[in-house]
Amino acid sequence: MAVLCGGVSTDSNSDPDSVTLQFNSGEGICNGGHTYFAIQTADDLSEQAGVHMEVMVLPPDLRGDKRREEITEISGARNNNNRLDNRSEADFLGYYDYFKEHIHDPKIISWHEGDSDAHEKSHIDAVHYLRLLKSLDPFAYRHPVCNDAGSAHKSLATTRSRIHSNWMDQMKSAMKDEREQKPLYYIAPHADDILYLRDMISHSLKHDSLSSGFRKTSFFQDYVSGEDRELWYDGFEHPDGFELRQTLEVLFLGLFRTDLYIMPGKKENVSYTGWYVAPEDLWDNLKIKVLDSMANYFKEVDNDPKQFIRVSAPFEQDLFTIGLRNDPPDPDILYDIESNNRYRRTDDTNEATHWLRTNTEFDELVSTVEEAPSGDPTLYVSHSGGLSIN
Repeated sequence: MAVLCGGVSTDSNSDPDSVTLQFNSGEGICNGGHTYFAIQTADDLSEQAGVHMEVMVLPPDLRGDKRREEITEISGARNNNNRLDNRSEADFLGYYDYFKEHIHDPKIISWHEGDSDAHEKSHIDAVHYLRLLKSLDPFAYRHPVCNDAGSAHKSLATTRSRIHSNWMDQMKSAMKDEREQKPLYYIAPHADDILYLRDMISHSLKHDSLSSGFRKTSFFQDYVSGEDRELWYDGFEHPDGFELRQTLEVLFLGLFRTDLYIMPGKKENVSYTGWYVAPEDLWDNLKIKVLDSMANYFKEVDNDPKQFIRVSAPFEQDLFTIGLRNDPPDPDILYDIESNNRYRRTDDTNEATHWLRTNTEFDELVSTVEEAPSGDPTLYVSHSGGLSIN
């Protein structure tokens, strides 16, 4: 076994001599976990049994991020036969923290191998969760304002680990240079939205009234329906929905990307993000059309799930569109990235607390309606909670 610790002390007066290890946060076994488990669970362990243990003491002046990086590098080097899982390394280094702080209950997700804090019935790990977040990225995939010539998000459904590995490389770079923005920082305010939308679609596909023939299609029978799962969020008519395949979750959640509002529309120094239209309203209005199209695409590939995911058409059914030569509207939902405050659009001047000031260079949310300009300014009211559920 290989062990990392903060200090070692011995007592030669004991019989036999005793050795005491002092552990700080993040220290412990870095290789040999299976050996330790075997020792702890053995029914009849002989007193003569022994194990070779290598103890490495970390320098006391090694602190903070540098200490975590050193522990991670040593652990990775000592686990050549069974490499440290990427999400375990990322969680230990705190890479997920800026997503976790936006999630109502982070325990929904299994952030690392053997995550004992995750809810017992959690069926989503950090690698898949990051893939869902990435499906909203308006700078990586097609978006009517930020990336009009971009591609659809098909690659997210056909790959899994590469997306996470690339994100980790970008995080390592950002952690070393404070001037560099963390990857997907502009998606962080939507960290809870993703999980809510995942529940909403799961519930909708099982319980909503859809077109008359949809539930008879092969797409529904062979690809959508199946085992049930409990929903994590309140506000639905039923407490359960379908346990959807991960590729299907990536497909559907990425359809909301074009509804994402990003200000100022470029990747650097984004101050506000949000939704042009509340996503639940979009889904209610367009779900029948979208699902019928999906069923037709599935039929065109001879009801083959692998071929369905490999064709582009299913990933191009954007839920929100901007008409030709039309300017994008002001958003229904706003998030202030720096403060994490949430705002929803209102037509009631009595309840309004903010208004959106727009010019050619940037938008700004002003915190008093008394200074609102004449005419018809876009008014907002501060609200708590996740997605626009009021």
